[in-house]
Amino acid sequence: MIRKMLVIAAAVAMPAASIAGISAVAASGVAGASGPVVHASTCALSGNVTFATPGTKQQANVSTGTTTTSTTHLTSIANAGVCYGQATAVVTPIKQPALTCASTSLKPLPPSAGALAGLTPGYTQFSGCTAHPTDHQYGSAWGFLGGVAKNGVLQSTTGGIKKALAAGVKYKDNGVALVLLVSTVSAIQPGGACGASDPGFGLVGTVKSAVPSVAWHLNLCLAGDTGAGTTNNFLNDLLTEVGDTHTNTPDSITIATTISDATESTLVIN
Repeated sequence: MIRKMLVIAAAVAMPAASIAGISAVAASGVAGASGPVVHASTCALSGNVTFATPGTKQQANVSTGTTTTSTTHLTSIANAGVCYGQATAVVTPIKQPALTCASTSLKPLPPSAGALAGLTPGYTQFSGCTAHPTDHQYGSAWGFLGGVAKNGVLQSTTGGIKKALAAGVKYKDNGVALVLLVSTVSAIQPGGACGASDPGFGLVGTVKSAVPSVAWHLNLCLAGDTGAGTTNNFLNDLLTEVGDTHTNTPDSITIATTISDATESTLVIN
C-alpha cells in the first residue's frame, strides 16, 4: 500500500540543500526602453543538478560543516529562430545552511508533498545525528519533501531555493549579459508542466533593470539520476528512499545527480 502511495504521489518539493535545489537559467524576450536589451527566446534545456556531496540519502549526511552547496549545470539547446540562449553551460551554485543535529527532527510530510502529505517518518532523528548531536545534517530524501524541521519548524525546500538565488542568475541572451531575478519557486508534479512522469521545479521572475519589465520562467524537469544504488529514474529512487524512511528500512541509495529531461525542460523570456 505504501509503495502504491509513493508511486501515485507526484509532487516532490525538491531540496535545495541536497538540490537542493536548483538554478534558474533563462533566455530572453523583449527589448527594454532602458537597461539591458532583452531578446525574446524559448529554449529547451539539457544538463543536471549535482547535489551536495555525496548526494541525497535516506539517512541524510552528517558532518561538521555548516553549509552545503548543490550545483546546477544547464545548457540552452539551439533552435534557429526560437532560442537565442547561452550555448555554454550556465553553472549555478546553490549554497544553503546545514541544520544542527541538535535542532533537527523528522515530522509528517507537509501539504507540499502532494499525495504523500501526512506520511509519517519511522524515526525522528537520523542515526548519524543520534551519534553526533553537535554536528550538522543535510541531503535527506525526507527533507527533500519538506519533512525535516528545525526546532520544530518545517523547512521549505522551494523557499530555500528562492533564498539561495536572491542575487539572481547571470545569463547571456543573444550575447547580452543579463541577471535573472527569481520571484517564485514551486514544485511541479508528474502529470503537470513536466509531462506524465517527471517531477521538477518551476521558477518565475523578471530581468533585472529591464524597463519596461520583462518576465521569464523556467520549467526544470528531472528524469534520470546517477549514484550508488540508483536506477536512472530520479522519481523512483527518491520515492524508494522516502518509503524506506517511513518504514524505517535502511537502504544504500545515494542520488548524486539528477538529470534534466531536455524534451520537457524549457526556459522562456518574453
